[in-house]
Amino acid sequence: IILDIMLPKLGGLEVCRRIRKNNEAVPIVVISCLSDELDKVLLLELGADDYITKPFRLAEVKARIKAVLRRSVRGVPEEPAKAPRLHYGELEIDFERRWVKKQGVEISLTAREFDILALLAASPGRVFSREDIVEEIYGSSVSGYEASVPNHINRIRKKLGDNLDTPEYIRTVRSIGYAFIEPSEVAGS
Repeated sequence: IILDIMLPKLGGLEVCRRIRKNNEAVPIVVISCLSDELDKVLLLELGADDYITKPFRLAEVKARIKAVLRRSVRGVPEEPAKAPRLHYGELEIDFERRWVKKQGVEISLTAREFDILALLAASPGRVFSREDIVEEIYGSSVSGYEASVPNHINRIRKKLGDNLDTPEYIRTVRSIGYAFIEPSEVAGS
């Protein structure tokens, strides 16, 4: 969505807030004559994915829209869109409602832990490096966050009751990264 902030009747801020409330996935690019840093920060915090100040050149707008679209589809796994709920033995993951259950009992994960688990589970068998995980979750290569990935993985494993020596769900591929174990390999599938 390309949103001009200066709308009649309902203001652009409210439109942005309502769009984001109803749909977290749709990309929003704000175009405005307001160039104050506070305005930009406010809109980005309300959920805009980019902010372009008037006057602008068409080439820049096209490039920014392409970048936003590229980021918006990069981290969206195709399998959950086809099957919003996946079952792996005793484990059930609901991508739309963002919950995980094991043996019917909901497991409390942080937003970041859920994002990582969903990323891995959406592509069973695929090995993700720390850098891949950070890029997919944050939408770009954010330096410094790679070191936190093993901690997140360990917390996810602990919450799932996944044994490090004989994992059921997440395996470590030494010196490379992490992979969700293929469903056919999960006991009870």
